[in-house]
Amino acid sequence: MRTPLIVGLTLALIGLPLGVGYVAAPCDSFGAPVVMSPYRLRQQRFLAEATAWAAALTEIGDSLDKSARGPQP
Repeated sequence: MRTPLIVGLTLALIGLPLGVGYVAAPCDSFGAPVVMSPYRLRQQRFLAEATAWAAALTEIGDSLDKSARGPQP
């Protein structure tokens, strides 16, 4: 009577975090969960920073283009 309860609770305690991790994990282009290693984490941070820099450069480039094409003195 107690053994099935203990086994069930143990399986739930092991399976619940694994299930949540599988559902919440980032996925690659094929839909498979990506293994989060320190290298992959650094890569994702770099890509996020590069995207932010590219957006800032685009904004700066647009404002410089407007200034360059403005009325000549």
